[in-house]
Amino acid sequence: MTISTKKIRTTFSKPKTKMSVSYLAGQFIDAEGIISQKFTWTWVSRGYVKRYFNHMQITSKLRPRTRLLLDFITEKMDKFNAIQNSKILQNNFITLLEKSCGIKPKSKSFIHKGFQELKKSGILLYDDSPEMKGIYIVNPKYYYRGSDKSRKVLITNLSSKLWKMKNDNNYNHLIDKK
Repeated sequence: MTISTKKIRTTFSKPKTKMSVSYLAGQFIDAEGIISQKFTWTWVSRGYVKRYFNHMQITSKLRPRTRLLLDFITEKMDKFNAIQNSKILQNNFITLLEKSCGIKPKSKSFIHKGFQELKKSGILLYDDSPEMKGIYIVNPKYYYRGSDKSRKVLITNLSSKLWKMKNDNNYNHLIDKK
């Protein structure tokens, strides 16, 4: 019986942020009359958003359109969990509602109401300073795109801002109420 003393080295790599995906694009008939399937490929993003800290207790109280807006926002937010309530974002959300959900909104006012509802619930944080106008931060206590380490850094930075801000209510949602 021989025992190997060879060391096995395991390496871990970061997951790819983009990958190639093949999909069926249709069928075609070649010169001999044989029907074949045509495949093509595209690049897709593998970004994901993690959900934390019993977000269901808050999201279960949201109106259905606000919940759709939240899902849309978490997909569109950047690596710092920031999202801007811009006309482009609003138009993209309305297009999604019309094409995918079959909902035809009468006006864009429900988007502003949704942002206010998410702000009131503590899911969105808002800084009243002029340079941050229209920019919201998705509360990293509930949702985050990135590593747990960078999430902790963001929560620490936002929590330290709590003491500097006049509008403390915006950042109270970062602190656990015991």
